[in-house]
Amino acid sequence: MPELERLDQIPGVGPRLVQKLIDLFGTEDVALDIIRNAQVATLASIPGVGKKKALDIVQDAYTIREGISAFEVLKTEDIREIYYRLLGIIQSYANSLFAKDKLSLYYPLPSSKINVITQRLNWFQQAAELVKKCTPEQLTQMGHLLSNARPLRRGATPSMATWRVILTDNDEAHHQLKEFKANKSSRLIRLKPGERLDEYLKSYDYVIAALEMGGISRVAEHAGNLDLLKSDFTLADVSPESIISFFAANYETILAICAATDALTKLPATPALQRFIEKLDLVALNELAKIVEKITNTGDISDGADGDYDRLRFASQKFETILSETEIWANDKIRNEVSSSQVVLEGDQIISILEASAAEAIGAEQLRQYLPPQVFDILVSALQDAEDHLASLLKLNRNELEWVDGIFSQSVVLPIQANRQHASNLQNNLRRAMHAREHKIKSEIASTLIQYESPIKDAVQTLLDFDVFQAIGQFAKEYQLAVPTVKANGVGLAFQDGRNIFLAQQANTEKLEVVPVSYTIGQNSWTPEHTAGERVALLSGANSGGKSCLLQNIAQIAILTQMGFLVPAKNAEVGIFDELYYYAKATGMLSAGAFESSLTNLANIVLSDASKLACFDEWEASTEPGAAAKVVAAVLELFTENPNSCVIFVSHLAEDIIQLAQVRIRVDGIEATGLDPQLNLMVNRSPKFGQIAKSTPELIVERLYRSSKDRKQAIFQRILELVRGSDAKRKET
Repeated sequence: MPELERLDQIPGVGPRLVQKLIDLFGTEDVALDIIRNAQVATLASIPGVGKKKALDIVQDAYTIREGISAFEVLKTEDIREIYYRLLGIIQSYANSLFAKDKLSLYYPLPSSKINVITQRLNWFQQAAELVKKCTPEQLTQMGHLLSNARPLRRGATPSMATWRVILTDNDEAHHQLKEFKANKSSRLIRLKPGERLDEYLKSYDYVIAALEMGGISRVAEHAGNLDLLKSDFTLADVSPESIISFFAANYETILAICAATDALTKLPATPALQRFIEKLDLVALNELAKIVEKITNTGDISDGADGDYDRLRFASQKFETILSETEIWANDKIRNEVSSSQVVLEGDQIISILEASAAEAIGAEQLRQYLPPQVFDILVSALQDAEDHLASLLKLNRNELEWVDGIFSQSVVLPIQANRQHASNLQNNLRRAMHAREHKIKSEIASTLIQYESPIKDAVQTLLDFDVFQAIGQFAKEYQLAVPTVKANGVGLAFQDGRNIFLAQQANTEKLEVVPVSYTIGQNSWTPEHTAGERVALLSGANSGGKSCLLQNIAQIAILTQMGFLVPAKNAEVGIFDELYYYAKATGMLSAGAFESSLTNLANIVLSDASKLACFDEWEASTEPGAAAKVVAAVLELFTENPNSCVIFVSHLAEDIIQLAQVRIRVDGIEATGLDPQLNLMVNRSPKFGQIAKSTPELIVERLYRSSKDRKQAIFQRILELVRGSDAKRKET
């Protein structure tokens, strides 16, 4: 079997697209894995690709690997239309876009792939059994979780952290940092000989240094924003965002997959379910769910992940507001206490003096001569209280309290204001402390998360594959499907109590009843009366009796069997055909050219030596009835001579055809048996083998006669008498 080893093996993937795929996914092998895993949505998101081309790439890659093209078996547009309608119904049970796309690779396979077909049937039988054991609540929950799952994306390149710088003074460390692409998320600087760290410590909130030098300055040694790397530093030490970005980009998927994993273990135990569970690292996924919640879907540290970081982030972000509120608070406090003070001067007078001193820049010592000691003490106390109040609002810890010392000027003036330089220093200290804490926490998270990259990748693929599995199981449950018996040899198809899926789908929404039907064509173990393994049959019957529905049902069973899926019948026996043909009822007479093309197609089908199933729905409508009967009779004769053909021909010209044919052709009939009390046509939907169906015009005219009145009823009465008379005459002859 051919191997898919290079992107350029795939049709339509030229050099430019190859390079684009490698650039986006890192390596050619990763890009090939994405294609092999049918990640159509991932490919479609690439600019210039789109959904159709992405699907073509995936299907062409599958063709290379399996040696089978998508439509090698499906030979006509009408049979493909049936396939696509079936596929759409099956895809409706998939929750993830991946599963919907992956299901499009399960197209019908030829007889050379019978082993694959039987393997699929065995596997999807287990899917149906598992789904039957699940409660509706379990299926709903799993569906909700899987709807948030998708193939993992690469993390976005982290934005530059302008507050951080990485310094190194040696080639080895500098090369390693480049390998880590640390220069993508931080400024990376190669120190010159003798260059000190001091200026960088002043210019950047956080400095990371990988140094060989013997010592550093005292300033650097005691700096709170310096991180000296060990020789065995890791990516998490210098650029934790590079690791976190992958988990942030897949945030919702990871949480959904972890939750889905837990839900999966609670489903009814079956051998098939155990195969999925065995691929999962349950302990790792349980831990990952807790760890990933420490970040947000943008790669930031989440609220509550670290108390100190929350506190410093709040203080940094709200600093200006808190400082302003503190100034207002302190000035109100002074006014209130001075105004209510018991001194010789009136309180309002003292306030006026203080305000004037601010305007005239009177010194504290000079002003002290005019103020009573009690008032001066109020002022000094208020300044200290303001610092304490500011420290409280900023939530500073004990080691940070010194940052606010002296922030409010000791000048005895109103209104009091924070010293701008001191306030700027305080804000810088808070921001540096915040970024130092941010880097530390992110490094810790990143060094832990990186251990879970492989388990989550395995889990995502496993759960997405499970979505395909359960979708097929739900489809089987909803439509009461059964496992067909597959025949390696023998050309034939038979089923009992079959249900047309398209009709069943309509019945689900419109509350209709679908009557089961049974049929056989070709060599089968089920040989009902009046059948003898005929490979060619005419199907006659009443208008609206269900001939087209039966023909669709036959095609559905053949298609689903060769897809490896369960079929809509109580039991079925199917030989694997290399070619499937279906011709829907023509909507009008064809032109001479179109009729010629149609005849050519018929000839090609007859001449093909491949095993085939061909279904024709009133093909004679394409030309004049007299000529059509002759052509059909000749064609059916030719089909009887081809031992690899199974042919069902729906026709209203059955009597004419069998009279013209030179060989025996089996004719089956779907009969109308009368009218029910509501004047609906009563039809035996399962055809009677070896029997032409009785004519139904009489019943239709009778219904019109019985449901009409007055002059119109008289018209239908006359027509009914004529029809009955002509039928009687035909029977006599």
